[in-house]
Amino acid sequence: MFRQKKLFHTLKTSRDWGKMLEIDTIGALNDAIAAGKTQQMILTQEALFEERIGRLAEEIISAKDRKFIMIAGPSSSGKTTFSHRLSIQLAAKGLNPHPFPLDDYYKNRDICPRDENGELDLECLDALDVELFNHDMNELLAGKTVNLPIFNFKTGRREYKDKLMTLGKDDVLVIEGIHGLNDKLSYSLPIESKFKIYISALTQLNIDEHNCLPTTDGRLIRRIVRDARTRGTSAKETIAMWDSVRRGEEKYIFPFQEGADVYIINTCTVTNMADRKSRQMLHKARKMNPDSIVVACGCYVQARKDDIPDGIDIVIGNNKKQNIVEILENYEKEKNPDAQAGTPAKQEKAAETYQEILDINHEKAYEDLHLSMAAEHTRAYIKVQDGCNQFCSYCIIPFARGRVRSRSRDSVLEEVKTLAANGYKEVVLTGIHLSSYGIDCDDNLLSLILAIHEVDGIERIRLGSLEPRIITEEFVQTIAQLPKMCPHFHLSLQSGCNATLKRMNRRYTAEEYYEKCRLLRKYFRNPALTTDVIVGFPGETEEEFAESKAFVDKVDFYETHIFKYSRREGTKAAAMKDQVPDQIKAVRSAELIELSHRKQAAYEERLIGTTQEVLIEEKIIRNGEELQIGHTKEYVKIGVKNPNNLINQLVNVEIENQLQILH
Repeated sequence: MFRQKKLFHTLKTSRDWGKMLEIDTIGALNDAIAAGKTQQMILTQEALFEERIGRLAEEIISAKDRKFIMIAGPSSSGKTTFSHRLSIQLAAKGLNPHPFPLDDYYKNRDICPRDENGELDLECLDALDVELFNHDMNELLAGKTVNLPIFNFKTGRREYKDKLMTLGKDDVLVIEGIHGLNDKLSYSLPIESKFKIYISALTQLNIDEHNCLPTTDGRLIRRIVRDARTRGTSAKETIAMWDSVRRGEEKYIFPFQEGADVYIINTCTVTNMADRKSRQMLHKARKMNPDSIVVACGCYVQARKDDIPDGIDIVIGNNKKQNIVEILENYEKEKNPDAQAGTPAKQEKAAETYQEILDINHEKAYEDLHLSMAAEHTRAYIKVQDGCNQFCSYCIIPFARGRVRSRSRDSVLEEVKTLAANGYKEVVLTGIHLSSYGIDCDDNLLSLILAIHEVDGIERIRLGSLEPRIITEEFVQTIAQLPKMCPHFHLSLQSGCNATLKRMNRRYTAEEYYEKCRLLRKYFRNPALTTDVIVGFPGETEEEFAESKAFVDKVDFYETHIFKYSRREGTKAAAMKDQVPDQIKAVRSAELIELSHRKQAAYEERLIGTTQEVLIEEKIIRNGEELQIGHTKEYVKIGVKNPNNLINQLVNVEIENQLQILH
């Protein structure tokens, strides 16, 4: 097993405690209260917490020479309460702890830094008198008596009230504050004198199995109560500061959490930029925690297995991702004893990179990964196919993902039914080359759609990117009769010029593509057609680009995604003559982006005055107003003002003006 797995164990422990108490949702909590179990519940939970805090106290005692217990975490996460509870446990074990807040080292408000809006920036490190803090702490380490400050939040000034302290042999300072883990705060203190603890309110109860209560909401309520009780600040003032507090957390607190024990980087290789970002993330993971296990998986390592950065512990190609946990466990079991043995030979063996990369070009089995819950609570993306047999001249994907492999219909339907049972209303069918679904297993995409359409609970079916060849009269006529089918079709184009299409090895002409769009508009009323276009393909002349642009204009897409050609080593296009300079690609890209924006605006203008079915997905605050947002069947984002909670509901919305359409 892994050395620490802190976050995993924290979440698992929370779940286990919930099961033990038979309280894992707010509803269950209310039931327990109604049944008269309040006292028993509180006492049991307190006992569990104290046992954990006691173990932490023992760890501190075993770490000799630690005089400063540094506790950090976001606002109202429980730092102060925790510091006092920890102090009690330390006292019970023979130490003499002294809890105190870093807030006492705030600078006077008249010299406190301000943000870009001229407001007090109380979250930044410069709001604290870092020099004074280091002076006082070093004086204490030297055995001197120090008069510690006390900050008066009502006057906004630091005061001295004979808070005298001297550190003896058994004395420790339990220091809590948002910057506790930032070494810039305690820059002059010996590393061996500090014991760092990060605390965060991650595991509060959910409302029910499908709706969480954001931890930030709970912390805000706690801060409102604290500020009103101890700092003379009204609820209105606390709420007004909250955005600044949250920005400060992202900038000054979260970056100083201890690095993860295991980093899993799912790499991409579709463009040179993707390659570069994959390498950067791998380097960043190793830098964040040199003692971690870094796992590289996915397309980049599959296609570029001879160009993997140094310092990667485990490399897993495509079609082995379902084995990650098993591979990690075996790696930890086999490698750690060797690393700890100490001999140079064994240390060298332990430093070797473990690789699990199949020959993807000869792999025929689909790697079946099931999904029961998704990040979104309304829509789930279901991968039904992998690999590609097209070998477009610019594309590295067939070399990274292998040949077409389809997921069995039974497996897909099982997942869809599970998602429906968990409350999901919409499913999106995806794949590397979705149109090829079933060619390897005597099935086809149309049959799969018809089967999914019969699943109770699923109200919408949306398709990922399609190749034009699948758009036949039979296909379109059939899906147009399905009430759950979303009239949103992404047809990959890449170029509107036949000469360019031929060099790309695209297996259609512009005329054939246009006929497919005409078919969709024949059977669907105002469908949203979207596409991809590559500019600057090798050999693309000004005339060819003009032809492609004119074609895009003619088709009248809702959205056009523009990509500047990216040279991919190992593809035929990479060796073609007449590579287009980057500055020309940039000009052509800008032209098509401007055209796309005009077409998008025109499509959305046609929605005004119509009534659209919207699946509500989440709440946001925009311009100080709460909006509930969702998408139409055509995947147009709509904002709705409504006092009732409409999330995961299908509602009919009259589009009265452009302001209701969001981007």
